[in-house]
Amino acid sequence: GSPEVGAGCVEDIEVDQAGRVWLGVGGGLYRHTPGEGWTTFPHPDFPTSGNRRWGWLVDLELSAEGSVWVAMSPCGGASCDSGVFITFFVDDDGWTEVNDKGPGDFALNENGEGWLCMADEFYRVSLGQLELVLRQDALYCTVEMDSTGRAWLGVRGQPTLGVYDPSDGD
Repeated sequence: GSPEVGAGCVEDIEVDQAGRVWLGVGGGLYRHTPGEGWTTFPHPDFPTSGNRRWGWLVDLELSAEGSVWVAMSPCGGASCDSGVFITFFVDDDGWTEVNDKGPGDFALNENGEGWLCMADEFYRVSLGQLELVLRQDALYCTVEMDSTGRAWLGVRGQPTLGVYDPSDGD
């Protein structure tokens, strides 16, 4: 059976190496463990600024060692901010806020390290701690990791591409 998710759309589905299925539905996070059933991870217990609420789960990433990374969109009034999200590390103890800087993107490399690109900064993320790696001249960016561990950085809406190789610092 499926979890009791109320009114919500499935935003993302991931399967971890243990065979557990993770669902981002609307603003909720759910995990199905074979033989055990569903676990619900309610909205993060973090205030949003002003008259805002949590909107939907924008992205869900699972690392090789089983860590869970979630990007949530904050909303206000009748709409949600396009391209703005707050990143969280999620485990059985709850939600740990990783960033609150707004627009950006994140990815995981094959070693399970998180990489966060937001505004004009690129960070390495480890269990909720940010380490600034570089700054670039961009308002928004996107990041994806390849199998060699390099980060491919793009500027949304512009023909700009950069490659960061953590093994040589370039």
